[in-house]
Amino acid sequence: MAHFLGMEQPLGPALPYILYDQFVLDPPNGPRCVGFGSSWADFINNRNPVLQVDNTTVGAGNIPDLPGEQYVGFFYLASEVGKNAARSLLWNLKMMEDDGYCLVGLVEDNVRVFSSGVVLFRNVQLETKLVLGEQVYLDHLEANYHSAEVLLRMMFSDNGLGTIPDDIQHLLDLLQNNFADRPVFPIHASLAPLINHSHVFKEFHDMFLNDMDDADYFTICEAVIADLRVFGVNDWRHGVGQNQLLARTYNFRRGNDYRLPPLGGPTRAALVGMGVITWNDPTPVNGDDILDGHKMFIFLRNRLAHRIEALKAWNHLQLAFDAIHTERVVLVKFQRVLSVIQINLYQLGYLTPDVLYHLRMLFNIGPVTTSFNNE
Repeated sequence: MAHFLGMEQPLGPALPYILYDQFVLDPPNGPRCVGFGSSWADFINNRNPVLQVDNTTVGAGNIPDLPGEQYVGFFYLASEVGKNAARSLLWNLKMMEDDGYCLVGLVEDNVRVFSSGVVLFRNVQLETKLVLGEQVYLDHLEANYHSAEVLLRMMFSDNGLGTIPDDIQHLLDLLQNNFADRPVFPIHASLAPLINHSHVFKEFHDMFLNDMDDADYFTICEAVIADLRVFGVNDWRHGVGQNQLLARTYNFRRGNDYRLPPLGGPTRAALVGMGVITWNDPTPVNGDDILDGHKMFIFLRNRLAHRIEALKAWNHLQLAFDAIHTERVVLVKFQRVLSVIQINLYQLGYLTPDVLYHLRMLFNIGPVTTSFNNE
């Protein structure tokens, strides 16, 4: 079956991801169509889906800067409205699959975006798994996610800045190559509202402490350190030391809690203490990476617990920063860490449907609604 803009709503309940005709009587002008949102291109051009964090000057107008940061340069982050649109687009595809539908083709002209970032589809053809058969249906669904990747790549690159944030690139790679991981896509860590970023990390860290097999935890520790190296970060402590907010937490007890011990006996003792090896085992080649990832997670958890103390100390300069600024600092310095943790948790079986449902609350995902006001 097909639903097209300009047709009446089909029998049965309206689908929340489809934009149907909405008419109002407006005498003396006659009927007019209202609330069809913006085109994808107009949304990109007018809503700034990527923020350039300018740390070359302090207080550069409406462009956010980083408190306590000593590195002079630019950083790129997805804006909140950009993340809203990405979540809405991907959530629509998930809802369609839950309803047994897929789109036969998805292009830019099929997408309308409202000012809040809510996305609805128009002029689209819907088909069902029952009609298409299992494999053809899945092929169409996978093609829908590939089309979403094209749209999101357009949004996060064709915006005047030309730089895709690193965590968004992680999501784009999954959309293109990891169809089996699609339950994670609408709540990919790169799309977490900044104010909830630390809460998402805490949820994952609680899994480390309470529910996780040691071998799986070590896999995640290694994966995070390996991903940092791909982006040229050989030691995460260097970036921490460049920021006074982070350094205040790190230097409590002079950094002894987070440093790697020298090669030899102390490293081996630490690995034994973590349960990576026994005293009778040889020291693993990847032992330093496991220990390094473990210490980074400890730092990030302690940073969260003591972020207000660090902020209060920094605010002696009378700068108008609040807790959200500390989250921006962490996101800049550890941009892909949460995404790498998340996808490994999912692939290792820890992000069950119940856990994913719980995480939705931290991503402000629920029923898609819009007022259909003039835009």
